[in-house]
Amino acid sequence: MKCLLQQVFERLEKFNLTLDPAKMQICENKITYLGFELDKSGYSPSEENVRKVTKFPIPKNVKEVQSYLGMLNYFRHLIFNFAELAQPIVNLTKKNSEFIWDQKCQDAFNKFQDMMLTKPTLKNIKHNEKLYLITDASKVAVAF
Repeated sequence: MKCLLQQVFERLEKFNLTLDPAKMQICENKITYLGFELDKSGYSPSEENVRKVTKFPIPKNVKEVQSYLGMLNYFRHLIFNFAELAQPIVNLTKKNSEFIWDQKCQDAFNKFQDMMLTKPTLKNIKHNEKLYLITDASKVAVAF
């Protein structure tokens, strides 16, 4: 580790770059970066972002739905079948559609809340194991 750190510091010095010690994390097992917690096994939403999503009130109008979907969209790559699951809520944002928060919307909202509470994690690839790519598509979504 010392050798790698020495190389980093030499490069910083070579290119006349400085670091702010208050913003540095060296030799940590887990860090929070751009709203995600990263560790050796992969990354997941930070505790703060999980709290923001799960404390979000049930949307009462299109603007609140857009805000909620925008927040969720940041984590869509971690949520299996995101587009299909979000469809009832997305339909509320369509032009000339009446805003009716029905049971399908509530079920989708509850599912997103539950999924975020489990902190979905994108695991790192294990390069020594076989990798399978499975794709799927529907009228609403594409998955891989």
